[in-house]
Amino acid sequence: MRSLCRLFVVAVAAGVWAFAGIGVRAAPTTPTPTGQPASEEEVNVLMFGVLQLSESLRHTYRTTEARLDRLARAVRSTESLMQRVDRQTLEAKQAEVQIREGIHHLQAQTADLRSSTQQAKGKVEQVQQQELELKMKLSGLESTLSSASPDNVKSLKDTVQKHSMLLKDLLDWTKTQREKIELQNQQLTQLQKQKGS
Repeated sequence: MRSLCRLFVVAVAAGVWAFAGIGVRAAPTTPTPTGQPASEEEVNVLMFGVLQLSESLRHTYRTTEARLDRLARAVRSTESLMQRVDRQTLEAKQAEVQIREGIHHLQAQTADLRSSTQQAKGKVEQVQQQELELKMKLSGLESTLSSASPDNVKSLKDTVQKHSMLLKDLLDWTKTQREKIELQNQQLTQLQKQKGS
């Protein structure tokens, strides 16, 4: 564009000079009505107009060039902004997918813990029932032992000891299961808090 403007200015100046007969041989022209060549004052006025036109064209070119530069910078800035927005959108989508996967994983863990907790509760209740039945049997055995003959006392004592050991094992197992249930309840509470946040 710059070379085009220069070419235009040179062409206009050459045309004016050719018209005025300065520096370039003028083409044959029709004579003026008076038959006299243009006066020096007319040439000066014409040259002044050409200079003003040249200055105006130069100013217009510079202004247009500055505007085009500003426009190009604005376009580059907009493109950069769009690229950042695209990156942020992609990162947000990836984060959303990860959050959804995390929620599904937490929900699955919560369901598993609830199921195992329910099973453990059922087993503990069953053991507690067996414990109660054994206590009742032991009470019955103790009353039978107090009224039994000396011959049966030894066998009854052995039976009572076996039942006592079985009861102790059941009590230990019940305690272990209760601790497991408490641990599972704590894990379930933590998972629910994570899910809520």
